[in-house]
Amino acid sequence: MTENKPVKGSIKIQIKFIFVWGILIGCLLYFLNFLYFFGLFKIFRLFGLIGSIGWSLLYRVTKWPIAILTGIVIAGIMVVFRRVTVLVTKDSVVIKKIGQKVQLSIDDFEGADIKKKMHTIWYIVIVSTKVYLYFRNPNGTKAYRLFGFSDRKLEQVMQYIREQRSNNMPIEEKVEALNPLKEDTPFNDIVISSAQIRHDERKMILRISGIGLILLVFAFIAVLVHVGMEISLIINILFLLCVLFGAVLIQLQHLSRKLMHCPEIIRINKNAMWIGEKCFSYTGISYINMTSPRKENNSIFPVQYWMTVEESEKTFKYWLGSQASFGEYEDFCKTLEQAMLMHADKLRYK
Repeated sequence: MTENKPVKGSIKIQIKFIFVWGILIGCLLYFLNFLYFFGLFKIFRLFGLIGSIGWSLLYRVTKWPIAILTGIVIAGIMVVFRRVTVLVTKDSVVIKKIGQKVQLSIDDFEGADIKKKMHTIWYIVIVSTKVYLYFRNPNGTKAYRLFGFSDRKLEQVMQYIREQRSNNMPIEEKVEALNPLKEDTPFNDIVISSAQIRHDERKMILRISGIGLILLVFAFIAVLVHVGMEISLIINILFLLCVLFGAVLIQLQHLSRKLMHCPEIIRINKNAMWIGEKCFSYTGISYINMTSPRKENNSIFPVQYWMTVEESEKTFKYWLGSQASFGEYEDFCKTLEQAMLMHADKLRYK
């Protein structure tokens, strides 16, 4: 890993913040413009000429549609001052933004977290994402928010930290950490039952479909009470039922295709990983790309877990279930990270 390589927040997220919050701030400013009609300008006049000029400017920038432009400018200034850069060095992690710089020991790093929350504003659904890094301190553990960071940017930071901590670890400690991962021990067998995964995934699909069917029935009853029985209503309900049935069939068919890439067993030791009968030596592969255990979905469907192994210009792709069927996925990732201490740069998350 190249030392002192910075990771900056996502431009896409920051542009989205500017426009979404710019519009909301602009609407608020336009609302404040109405205070003019309640005599607020009289308070400004108490400050004489300066107050009158201030009120005149305030009134102008809060008029429609100038208020929206003003809100976007304010949101843009907020982004500039909250924009975070994370710098991973040999011994520290530096989190900095305008007017603030925090340098933390890389040995005190404890983990990261992504928190997503849905907000409904005027019937508009907005998903906010908050990314945190956690470090130990004398008073416990402290969270540091990375404003404007996406899941991908966080995984990039985590990759650099993991690689650097591996580089800093003495060879004796690495050997000691790899001792539990000796060959021919059942400790390293990760059993993934495709039959159990199929059962859990089908159960999840049918549960979601059942909820959709219940909502559809309630909607039908509500419309029936207010409108009465009409041919057009019956046709629409039958159409929605067909759509729901078709969606279930598509999901079940997609599940069957994914199960074709689902291994029954994965064996991990300090030198190689076996997926079924296929052996992947850590020194022989180019990289292993996996779904991040921290990833969260914005939809009602669970996160799907995929693992891609690149070896000798050949790509092997495996499906490891989802949040609904493989609850031990995070433990599996930790075991693989431990096994690949000597090759930390080859394990990546997305």
